[in-house]
This record gives sequence, C-alpha cells and structure tokens, in this order.
Amino acid sequence: MIPRSDSELRALRIDHTLCGRRGALLLTVLLLTLSVAGCGRIQRPAPATDDGYSVTLVSEPAQSGVGTGMLILTLRDSANKPVEGATLEVIGNMSHAGMVPVNGVMQSAVGGEYRVSMEWTMSGDWYIDITFRTRDGAEVSRRFPIRVE
Repeated sequence: MIPRSDSELRALRIDHTLCGRRGALLLTVLLLTLSVAGCGRIQRPAPATDDGYSVTLVSEPAQSGVGTGMLILTLRDSANKPVEGATLEVIGNMSHAGMVPVNGVMQSAVGGEYRVSMEWTMSGDWYIDITFRTRDGAEVSRRFPIRVE
C-alpha cells in the first residue's frame, strides 16, 4: 500500500512500530520459556512396583546435613521377613542438573538392615536410587527423595 497523505503515512509508521514491539515481546517470552525449561531435569515419580518387596529408608541423623551421613535401608520380602545377603548399590543425585552423583558405601548388613554411608556434597533436594540384588537373583529398585541441609 502506498500512502497518499501524511496521516496515512503516520498510521503506517504507528502500525509498523506496534508490530515490531509485539514481535519483540513474543520473542522475549519464547526465549524466557525455553531457557526456564532447560534449567533442570524433569523428575518423574518412581513407578509403583509390585515385586513383593518392602524397602524403607531412614537417614541418620534424621535431618541430613552437608558432610558424612548414614542411610539405614531395610529390605523385607512379601512375607515381611528380612532379606539378608543382598548386594546393594546406592546412588545419590541432586534434583537439578550439573552435579556429580554420590555413591554410597555399605558399612554393614545385619538382619535385612543395610547401613550405607553417604558423603553429601551440597545442601538441597536429592534423590536416592537404591538397587538390591538378592541371592536368588531378584533385583529390587526404589527411589527416595531426601533433603540435605
């Protein structure tokens, strides 16, 4: 469209300026949305399991802090009997990206109770992935959230 008068020319300039501002605003919102979406891992709850095993986790001290802590894990079978002699893998990850995982070190295992020391490297929200491998070949995995102060 070719403007025929000064008023039409001003209207075109105003319209062009508004479109430029709307486009810049839309681009800004889009970039902010994408940057926030990329800031962390998407955490999904662990799927419900129907493997017949019961796993509990207790932190010692009750409120974990940065430094050395102890996790007490209990594994019981479907008859609620302690499961002894399982091998155990414990990995702690922070709930946000960019942190190195922490591996637990088993200290003792008696009566289905497994004591694992953890070296908490930073305060914040963590999740603990636990995998037991029983003597009869069953693999029992669970995920627990934990807060480190």
